[in-house]
Amino acid sequence: MSPNLIDEKGKFDELVEDKGVKILIDPKALMIVIGTKMDFVDDKLRAHFPPA
Repeated sequence: MSPNLIDEKGKFDELVEDKGVKILIDPKALMIVIGTKMDFVDDKLRAHFPPA
């Protein structure tokens, strides 16, 4: 599963917003991502999602 950029919210998409970032989650993926924590690191060398 990979993220896709979209322009508008689908009828059943779930909108999650935190610290000014908006994420739309497809209802098929919702049960997979419930309770998931994602960290994003932006330092001098790179910007990335570090492994858990």
